[in-house]
Amino acid sequence: MKKIYYLLIAIVCIVGFVIIKKVKTARQDSTPIYYTAEKGKLEFFVYATGNLEAEQSTNVNAPGSVFGRNTRIYEIAITDIVAEGTVVDSGEFIASLDQNLIQENITSAEDELELAYNAYEDAKMDSNLTLNNSRDAIVTAEEAVEEALLILAESKYESPATIRKNEMDKDKAIRQLKQSKQSYNLQKRKSATQVQQKEIDYERKKKRVKTLKQIQKDIYITAPQKGMVIYYTRWGEKRSIGSMVSSYSPTIATLPDMSSMISVAYVNEIDISKVKLDQEVELSIDAFPDKVLKGKVVFIANIGKFVSGSDAKVFEVKIKILSEDQDLRPAMTTNNTIHTATCEDTIIVPTEIIFSNDTMSYVINVNKKPYKQVVRVGEQNDNYTIIEEGIQEGDKLMWISPENVNDLPFKGIEIHEKEKREKLEEERKAEEEAERIEKEKKDIDYSDNGDQGESNIIIF
Repeated sequence: MKKIYYLLIAIVCIVGFVIIKKVKTARQDSTPIYYTAEKGKLEFFVYATGNLEAEQSTNVNAPGSVFGRNTRIYEIAITDIVAEGTVVDSGEFIASLDQNLIQENITSAEDELELAYNAYEDAKMDSNLTLNNSRDAIVTAEEAVEEALLILAESKYESPATIRKNEMDKDKAIRQLKQSKQSYNLQKRKSATQVQQKEIDYERKKKRVKTLKQIQKDIYITAPQKGMVIYYTRWGEKRSIGSMVSSYSPTIATLPDMSSMISVAYVNEIDISKVKLDQEVELSIDAFPDKVLKGKVVFIANIGKFVSGSDAKVFEVKIKILSEDQDLRPAMTTNNTIHTATCEDTIIVPTEIIFSNDTMSYVINVNKKPYKQVVRVGEQNDNYTIIEEGIQEGDKLMWISPENVNDLPFKGIEIHEKEKREKLEEERKAEEEAERIEKEKKDIDYSDNGDQGESNIIIF
């Protein structure tokens, strides 16, 4: 029993020794107490997540003939479509539209065509019958004129009153003949117009039937070129079986040019001023974490917008991928590191060794005796900050603020005073510029109002 007790004590001692040893080692391996200021190169980056898109793509649209004036089709459903991501060759099937809707329209159009044909034939028959009656009326009127002339000739030995009556009958017959001929000409033109209208209506409906039958072939949509099928997205919804396409939104899918890809990213409004055209970009792909691609900024939006999941405005930035990679696909997520600037041969220090109070920034300099050195800070990245004024290369700086930091003296107060003066001068210039703009605006308003008032009259 005692042996077990001593054994347990020995184990506890050994474990305690190991723990103490590790703690001492950890302390020895911890961050150094001092940092020596040095000159170096500091690079600045902006980070943004994006999605891959093809720089150029070809739209696959529903044929315009489907939505022609004669078809009376304003929208039509997609009844079949190949799986997204399918690689198709030129002429291969991509999608088909609602065959039943086309067939219903053909049946209706054929019924209308039959009615139009019957109306056309009836119009021709009515025209012939009407014109025959008119021609008979002309023949009758001619015979009446001839009869009136004979009666007038035979009455030359009759009394003047009889002769006069016969002359009037002759004139009446001639007028009747003239009216019959005029009526015939008018009826002929009217019948021709009516027949022509029926014929035009018949030909229009005949053309509609022909067009609809042709559309039966057109609704089977094929690829205009080789490419990968990407469903078209409208109002946040991708095309699918059952989606409606119309003359206003005929696109069903796109065939992106995979040889030229871009990453569409959104940069926070705080960082957008740092991003410039042609800046170098390093991209990584979530799907291929080991791959690193090169790119450059080719587009920066002028107007920001809100996106879901963000409280701040963001600006769209397009990054052209310069590296060629056959594995890239549209909609893949990219992590974009935009190289915005590089500062060389400048004093840089870790950001965490810079302290500040309510008015100024400082470091703990320990070249001889520790003191608080006021510094002017410049640009900074995630880890380091440029020191524009206050320390020199080789200065030793403390990583951690000592307990007696409040007792340490300040040096370099003139740097803080200089910053204050510069800030006040900038504010003064800004106020003067604002006053100048306001004065110019008032002068313009006064000039405009003067033009609208009464003109000044000068009397000599």
